Amino acid sequence: MPAVSRRAGTGSRRRGTGPFSVYAAQPVGKGAATSKSRFAADRLTTGAATNRLNVNPYAKLTESACPATAYPSYALRTADGGALAFTTIERTRHYDVHQVPRRNHVCHQDNGLLPGRYYSYMKLIELIQVAAHIPPKNAELGQVKVVGSYSGITSGNGR
Repeated sequence: MPAVSRRAGTGSRRRGTGPFSVYAAQPVGKGAATSKSRFAADRLTTGAATNRLNVNPYAKLTESACPATAYPSYALRTADGGALAFTTIERTRHYDVHQVPRRNHVCHQDNGLLPGRYYSYMKLIELIQVAAHIPPKNAELGQVKVVGSYSGITSGNGR
């Protein structure tokens, strides 16, 4: 990871602007092909795509994501002219269980907020914290690379 530039001094604080507004669409499988090429593949986006494929036979998954406005985004200029950026994304996932004779269900394993199985629907809201390196503007074919992320479910319900 590049070192933070001494001349940068302090980070900038920005809400709902920049590459993270575009990145928020990636974990939910949305966004134009050009915006998808701006970001290197990471654990968060590939895991979300795998989840969508795995749940398909059992439920319809509707997802939305956007920068969490309650939490500011920060960026620090790096010595290479790029930036190290931190932001929080809020993702909502709603699973509508397919009603078929074999009685499908959805569940979220190892979660104290939503224990058990849900036979009609399940809704999860989670916050995802992301740290990413944004390459300098003059970098050839530079992609934004997520260097770290973690998430936690903040609320949910189901029936």
